[in-house]
Formats: sequence, C-alpha cells, structure tokens
Amino acid sequence: MNTHTKIIALPFAGGGKHSFYRFAEKIPHFYTVEYPGRGSRFNHPSIDNIELLLEDLLHIILPHINDSNKYFLYGHSMGALLAYLLSHKIEEMGLQLPSKLIVSGKNSPCCPRKRKKISEFPSDQFWDELKSYGGISEEIIANEDIRTYYEPIIRSDFKIVENFEYRPIKPLSIPIDIFYGDDEEIKDFEIIRWREKTVKTVNIKKMKGNHFFIYRHEQYLVQYFKNLQKPFKTHI
Repeated sequence: MNTHTKIIALPFAGGGKHSFYRFAEKIPHFYTVEYPGRGSRFNHPSIDNIELLLEDLLHIILPHINDSNKYFLYGHSMGALLAYLLSHKIEEMGLQLPSKLIVSGKNSPCCPRKRKKISEFPSDQFWDELKSYGGISEEIIANEDIRTYYEPIIRSDFKIVENFEYRPIKPLSIPIDIFYGDDEEIKDFEIIRWREKTVKTVNIKKMKGNHFFIYRHEQYLVQYFKNLQKPFKTHI
C-alpha cells in the first residue's frame, strides 16, 4: 500500500484533468479524475445520468483508494456534488473513507435551487450563459471547432446537475471543509446547511471572487492541500 497521502479531485461541469493542472503541478500526489467523453477518455461516451456516472467514477477511483493509506476527496461545483455522493457510496460499501471531504463552489445538496435549464438553451444563449460564470477560456469561445467539440460534453454535465433530486440520507461520518466565493450565486444559508451532512466537524471559508474563485486563490489552496498531507491536523 502506498504511504503517500493522495488528493483525489473531481472537476466542475465541462472540466477534466486540465482543470486542476496548476494544482497538480505544485501538489504531490494530486490526482484529478477524468470524466468520460473528454481528455484521455474521449473515446468513452459522455454520461448524463448521475447514478451511471457515479458507478463509472467509483470504478476509476477504487484503485487509488485501495492503494492509499490516507486520502482526501475534493470537488468543485458539480465535482463537489459528485464527491459528496461518492463519499456516501464508499461508506455504504464499507471501503476506506476519505479523511475529509473538501467542497468548493457548491451549495448544500439539500438546498434545491430554481435555476435555468442551461442544458436546453440554444447554442448562442448557452455559450453566453457560460461566459457569465467566468472560467471559460477565450480560446474556446472564439474557436467554433472547439465549441462544437465541447458543447455536448458541457451540456451533458449541466444536465446531471440540473436533474439532480436530493433524497435525505444519513449524515456522513467524516469532516467536511467548504470554500465558496463571495460573488457567486450561493447564499450563506445554503452553505451553512452543509453542517447537516456529517456528524463530524464542518469548517467554512468564504473567499473573494466569483464561481471560479479557486484560481484567484491558487496559492492559498495549494498550501491548504499541502498542509493536509502533513502528519498533523490543519484547519482552513
């Protein structure tokens, strides 16, 4: 078994391994999950059903869980929801739990939001909406071929989030650290309700920035993840 402490990261909608490359370059044993239909898994069809996607991702991360003495599960936005649900599946299966669940840019799963069905928007409106969130590179927006390639992938991811229906489940038995931006469309009470999702400690940190505040605070978060890998406890 590997004695290194691993960070297993799940990207946001439309994201892939490239989404956290700056973190992976600076943090040892930082592994970003590749979703089907993109990157190194471009020959796998995209999945727009959350249960099927969770099964796929569990299959991908199981070797990392089994090979790790200690690991943390991290997700941003859609990835945060997936990390939360995967933590439940891992616990149900009696596997080694992450030492902590780390989420960013995501309201508590029990706070349903009335939001536009972006996955159903016409193409031009779809891309305008994505631009308003930030985080989409100008290279993608300006290149029609790249947009044509990525559009069905991003639509599929948004469909997963938009169609998610929360069902009460017993709280997790691991701590949760939560980060969110002060300029994204998340209310404070929607973050506070993450406290209901575990019987362990919940730490919350609000940071300056929009939905992609994690890039603005890269240096802070890199150090945060490195501290998690040290043999003593750390707080956000």
